[in-house]
Amino acid sequence: MTLESPQCHFSDEILSREEVQGLLKTQAPGVERQNLLKMLVGWEIAERVLNGDRLGIGSGTTAKAAIRAIGQRLLSKEDPLRVVHGVATSRELAELARSVGIDVEPFDDTLQGLDTLPLEPDLDWGFDGADEVEVIRDASRVIKRFRLIKGYGGAQTIEKLIARRCKKWRCIVDESKRKDKIGAFAIAVEVWEDKLDEVAKIFMERYGATAVTRRQGFITDQENCILDVQMQAGAIQVGWEQEWNQIDGVIDNGIFDEVQPAEVLVAHADGTIESLKPGDVI
Repeated sequence: MTLESPQCHFSDEILSREEVQGLLKTQAPGVERQNLLKMLVGWEIAERVLNGDRLGIGSGTTAKAAIRAIGQRLLSKEDPLRVVHGVATSRELAELARSVGIDVEPFDDTLQGLDTLPLEPDLDWGFDGADEVEVIRDASRVIKRFRLIKGYGGAQTIEKLIARRCKKWRCIVDESKRKDKIGAFAIAVEVWEDKLDEVAKIFMERYGATAVTRRQGFITDQENCILDVQMQAGAIQVGWEQEWNQIDGVIDNGIFDEVQPAEVLVAHADGTIESLKPGDVI
């Protein structure tokens, strides 16, 4: 199977948090409900932004919802929010953030600075979505850590680097992204074009991938290709994130075991937001 470049069908419409919660009560159909949940958690992020904050801005449709909600706050004459700074993880999201009034670092400057990251986090906090979230708990049901799969938008390499620049990094998802085990979603792997066949063979033969496909018509912001690696659900081992990055030709991959969110915010169909943090008992 050949994968096409992901297309975003997320609505540009901006609804207030109250409007979103009201529509959720009407039992909106599947796709519409998922978009409403993204708006809901987007507002949760927007309402936490303080004047002058320097944000790490993630990629994907849920991050877009948060950016638009922040923009609504910046437009409101009654809202004290006047200035927000940001560093984006993709050119597309940098343009969107700038269009709603966020003072965004030029994306070319962001790309040029990836090899010389600050020794200490220089962004107040950041947010990003995820394709899958697994909560790791101990025998007492205490959250120890999270495992994430990201990369449907192909920006996972930059997302990891910007997340490391954040003093606190939050993951924002709708309830469909919470999984018992990560792995149902294909893992995006950024690869040099001249190494695609060699790397694909390694994933099939060494790691038992059920399918490895090049994402057709898609080039990352760093001008590399994406291989989508499908594993059996539950088969993704801790340690593979770094191990895969040692394969010749691999830039980075969509397993997020090393970069840990300080909080995962989950939007639910009843209009509530669930906050999950290490140390919580659930």
